[in-house]
Amino acid sequence: MGFLQVDSINVLERAHHLTLHSRFDGYRPATLKTLLERDRRLFEHWTHDASVIPIEFYPFWKPRFTAHASRPIKTAWWVKRLGGRDPEELLREVRAEVRTRGPLRARDVALAPTSAGSWWNWHPGKAALEHLWRTGELAIEGREGFEKRYDLADRVHPDAARTVGPTTAEFVEWSCVSALERLGVATPTELAAFWRSIPLEDAREWCRDACRSGRVERVSLDDLDGRRRAGVAIPEARRWARMEPWSDEFRILCPFDPVIRDRRRLERRFDFAYRFEAFVPAHRRAYGYYVMPVLHGDRFVARVDPRYDRPNRRIDVRGPWWESGRGGREDRRRIARALDRLSRCLEAREGWRWIES
Repeated sequence: MGFLQVDSINVLERAHHLTLHSRFDGYRPATLKTLLERDRRLFEHWTHDASVIPIEFYPFWKPRFTAHASRPIKTAWWVKRLGGRDPEELLREVRAEVRTRGPLRARDVALAPTSAGSWWNWHPGKAALEHLWRTGELAIEGREGFEKRYDLADRVHPDAARTVGPTTAEFVEWSCVSALERLGVATPTELAAFWRSIPLEDAREWCRDACRSGRVERVSLDDLDGRRRAGVAIPEARRWARMEPWSDEFRILCPFDPVIRDRRRLERRFDFAYRFEAFVPAHRRAYGYYVMPVLHGDRFVARVDPRYDRPNRRIDVRGPWWESGRGGREDRRRIARALDRLSRCLEAREGWRWIES
């Protein structure tokens, strides 16, 4: 996958845990916490959004740190959150406070408001912490619930923090190769979009060079929207070597799963138009607040909208909404088994039930 998106919505379970549950039967959230906060085999930073990333990728985040540090924090968005404070003075204060007292939550810094408020409120101290995290000076040492603890990066990831960042050419090479290894077949636009780390023209140039050298194959993609697009693919022998047998079980995918993040690609290649509706007004939702796609092998076959009734330790599920030609007896059995697995993962002792759509 390359990364796991982190998201705060918890009507069922946190996004990163749901994504891993869909891949590993019997997955438990404590596993991820161990890898992140004890073993430090992962780190948390930004792709298109906050994500968990393998620590071996850390050097390739250094160009992102530099790029973010070069952006002025005097835009209207930042000015509002800095509360009229001088940006450089504020960063010096917060940097020194973390060095002396860290790790700190946003509510712990001296500049945090004394009145009660939500932990995600953007007071000046939190704005400074977030900026220093984006620039790589700070790292996420751990979380309490969903609340970040910030500390100096060279204390959290000392070996990775000391590594030398890549050259521009190395960065482009890594961005395209690592994206293509996960996509298998892609257009330059899709390669550039995967990490959101390089310009489209750099991805196009890499594709041209890699095709000329034989490192990738040039392909023509007849997408399901009726258009033909030029793309590249991992050479066929390597592509087949990487293939795994399709599971006959249904997999219920988190709305933030990397497989479905590129909605245009999802519709062009898999004929599945998906929209996350949590931020859509209730009266305009076609399916539900946390509607989740259901994958069977290489086809999306249905959608469900589950919600965890925590007081009763039960998952209430709206749907299913079947794709054309699906919904027969065996499909119904598969979706029941998938919901059984989800119930066990979330320790919903009362299991799950269908409720009225």
